[in-house]
Order: sequence, then structure tokens, then C-alpha cells
Amino acid sequence: MIYYSIPYNSEKNLGQYYNGFMQLLPDNNDFACFMDGDAMFLHPFFGSQLEKIIALHPECGLFTCTTNRVGAKWQLANNWEDNNIKNHRAYATAVYNSKGYECEDVTNKPDAMLMSGVMILIRKSTWLNLGGFEEKGMLGIDTDIHRKAKAKGEKLYLMKGVYIYHWYRGGHAANKTHLL
Repeated sequence: MIYYSIPYNSEKNLGQYYNGFMQLLPDNNDFACFMDGDAMFLHPFFGSQLEKIIALHPECGLFTCTTNRVGAKWQLANNWEDNNIKNHRAYATAVYNSKGYECEDVTNKPDAMLMSGVMILIRKSTWLNLGGFEEKGMLGIDTDIHRKAKAKGEKLYLMKGVYIYHWYRGGHAANKTHLL
């Protein structure tokens, strides 16, 4: 089972929210799918796509996706500047049709290239093995969980057929006022 969540914590402690949500999952084989509040799936079959990817890759308990705006360059796809949702929806459909359930093992990316957590799909047993999410604020929770996966021998896969649109400060990466 996959449980979906858009995390929010009034103290701006995303790790605390993630950990609290993970504790609610009833089974160690269940997954949580965390998505930033300014991101969205654009393909209508995303749920069954994620379920099939999980079924095809039982060795992996941590996944991420491609998107238009993040710091991790290996996750980037499509056009950073384009905000026309119709274009992003067409791109998501094209990626789904061409790459479908394809995944790439990105576990051993160098520390300077760790994942961006615009979308994190994680199995409860993996979360337990990694000792949970770091509870330190808004930034770095994603790179910390990637670092922990590397250290503990857990896999992290990039779902190449899953593309989500990410508003990400409206294309103004330097604008961090929402973090204050």
C-alpha cells in the first residue's frame, strides 16, 4: 500500500513531520509518498505506475522521480523556465509512454549530487533501517536520507518514467522567503 502526503509542519521541521507520518503506516512493507506542496503528478496513471515500479523492484525501498526544477541535475527533465502546465502534462505523458517503469540506481551519487526530495517514495522498513529522517528544519532532509541509504546499503532508484511538475519558487531559485 502507498500512503500519499503533502508534508507541513508549523515549526518548519519537515523531518519531524515525515517521521510522524511514517509511524502511522500499519505495515513495514507499506510505502509513504511525500510530495512538496508546490509539486504535482500530471499523468492520470501515476498511482498504478508507482505500484508496478515497487513490484518490479522489491530490492529497493527508496525512490525519487524526474522533475523540471530541483538542485540535483540528474533529476532534471523538461524546461525549467516553462510554466505552461499543458506543456508539462504532455511531457509527463511522453515520459510515461517512453520510459514507463524504467529505473536507474542512483544510490552512489557523490555527496555533492545527492537527491532533491521534491518527491520521496519510501518503504517503512527502509525508513526504520535508516533510523528515520533527520529533524533539523526545512532543508537537507532529502540529502540526509540519501546519505544514510548509501551508508546502510539501501538502494535509491530514480523512476525515469515518473515526471512531476515543480513550481519551485516560480523559477526563482534564490527566493527563500518561505523558509524564514
